[in-house]
Amino acid sequence: TVVRDHEATGRSPDLILLDLMIPEVDGLDVCRELRKTNAVPIIMITALEDRESRKQGMDAGTDDFVIKPIDRVELRARVRTITRLNRYRQLLNERTQRQQAEEQIRQRSRDLTLLNRVIDTAASTLDVEEALHTACKALAYAFDLPQATATLLNAEQTECTIVSEYPFIARL
Repeated sequence: TVVRDHEATGRSPDLILLDLMIPEVDGLDVCRELRKTNAVPIIMITALEDRESRKQGMDAGTDDFVIKPIDRVELRARVRTITRLNRYRQLLNERTQRQQAEEQIRQRSRDLTLLNRVIDTAASTLDVEEALHTACKALAYAFDLPQATATLLNAEQTECTIVSEYPFIARL
């Protein structure tokens, strides 16, 4: 029911308490299915205390176990710990995503600044070579290229002339 409610509302629960011995369904299969689609912490509730059952639960993706009969104090402590850890993980993921977005914005700002310089240089000079050299340099930097070359075609588009290269390569 919890899974269906989650799908209907689009909200994700903070924690899933899952009984290993669900009637007509294998709790391990349910756990595996849940793990395919989300990272919500799962506490498996079971009467089985053997190592093999715990290993199978861990392999299926459960985060913790509570053994029946349930000790309410232990359950509260485990729920509190896992939900805190999950919130911390979510905050850390959000922080990382925000830092990546900020870095992308800084890079785009640098790129736009460089392209603006190219436009300013082209608009302020009648020297085509100077404008193309500035464009080569800016584009090489903006796109992290080891070099850039500006060429001009003649009016018939039959011959190319290298006008500028970045980094500057002296020709003999």
